[in-house]
Amino acid sequence: MSARAGMTLREIAAGLRAGAFDSRALIEEAIAARAAVVGVLDAYCHWAPETARAMADEADACFAAGLDAGGLQGIPVSVKDLFGLTGMPMFAGSPHLLPERFGRDGPVVGRLRAGRAVFMGKTHTSEIGFGVCGTNVHWGTPRNPWDAHAVRPAGGSSSGAAISIVEGSSWLALGSDTGGSAREPANMTGIVGVKLTHGRWPGEGLVPPGPSLHGPGLLARSVDDASFGFAAIDLTCDAGELARATSETRAAGLTVGVLDIYFWDGAAPGIAEAVTRAIGEIAGAGATVVASALPEARELAAISAEWDFGISAVELYEFLDSELPMLLPTLHRGAKRQLELRKDLPAREYLRRQRVLARLRASADARCRAFDVLVCPTSPLSPPLLTELEDPDTYHEVSRQAARNCCVANLLDLCALTMPVGLDAAGLPVGMQLVAAHGQEERLLAAGCAFERVLGTGVERIGRPPLLGGWQ
Repeated sequence: MSARAGMTLREIAAGLRAGAFDSRALIEEAIAARAAVVGVLDAYCHWAPETARAMADEADACFAAGLDAGGLQGIPVSVKDLFGLTGMPMFAGSPHLLPERFGRDGPVVGRLRAGRAVFMGKTHTSEIGFGVCGTNVHWGTPRNPWDAHAVRPAGGSSSGAAISIVEGSSWLALGSDTGGSAREPANMTGIVGVKLTHGRWPGEGLVPPGPSLHGPGLLARSVDDASFGFAAIDLTCDAGELARATSETRAAGLTVGVLDIYFWDGAAPGIAEAVTRAIGEIAGAGATVVASALPEARELAAISAEWDFGISAVELYEFLDSELPMLLPTLHRGAKRQLELRKDLPAREYLRRQRVLARLRASADARCRAFDVLVCPTSPLSPPLLTELEDPDTYHEVSRQAARNCCVANLLDLCALTMPVGLDAAGLPVGMQLVAAHGQEERLLAAGCAFERVLGTGVERIGRPPLLGGWQ
């Protein structure tokens, strides 16, 4: 276990600046953490320890010269293999090396590089990011460390990102989220995942670019770590103000809306119970907890039973057909079926659904602004067995159910996060989803930190993954 495993990102950053340790030592611990689980867990499609060592040495040299590029200087960060990362290959979870133009730094990766974060490598993803279960028939499916006996996926599509956090080879992971792709793996592995308002961070340099739903996300061990990482990357955030808000905001004084039965229906044994207990503890700490609803979610479901409203699949299919046609024949059978079911959505219906989204987004945003956050289970499903996902029909149904609660925030263009609050009846992690209004990431993160002070961090709340015998 790392000598700094119990420290927060804020404490790590302060220690680097105080000279208590250097980035190279931190990176060597991250490299050792991965070495300890090779053959057990597999976070990376491209592991780059020598690149990381060189970047750490550069960060240390800058510290020694009095040059400080920001909070993530010298911190180990993993990057999902949907982001271009200059100098590292780009497969986007496919068996094909993508053309060079897709492998270049985009704006978000560029911010990390300019801030002298240390890139540990590129992490596994579902093919083209299409799949909340995290399966990948070409590169292998990262295993969920919470079941030491049966093989379950780690969630997707940011599967490797989540495992990189759990195993300790990164302290912050760059993922993406179309309908839960950052939150669902975080939910399934007992960590924190954040979905940003669409467009808060640019989608350029991300495959696919996601004109309607797809965008960057973050994964971390705690809400406080995610908040620290967000402030370091976001160009519009007042980092000092967010730090103050996350440290001073308390559950007492927050107004929390508990979403209605739509978000709880069909929950696997232990999920509703764990989230209900957490809400009770928050109320006990002084939060005003009231029943709420997002009727817009029901209206969306009435029009389309698909988690992405049919829109993301159409956009992805067009992107692949136009830009990367060689990827279509090799898609996972389940993902290919999901795309084919919606590839022929008529243009008139596509445009109609976009107008419906615009209307529902406005009403949902107004509804959210009456609360600090809305809460519900992150997912109604316990992580499935990997063997259950081999059948395309089962894959389709499990994906639809797993994304049901998460995708609402994407479709309605709200911001959201998941934080671990317990274990279900099978002993697998349960996440509570917090949802806030459009563009209100700072409020979302401050509320999440306030809840975390009441509930504890993931390792404090739910313990350590059995397969590892401890957090690395």
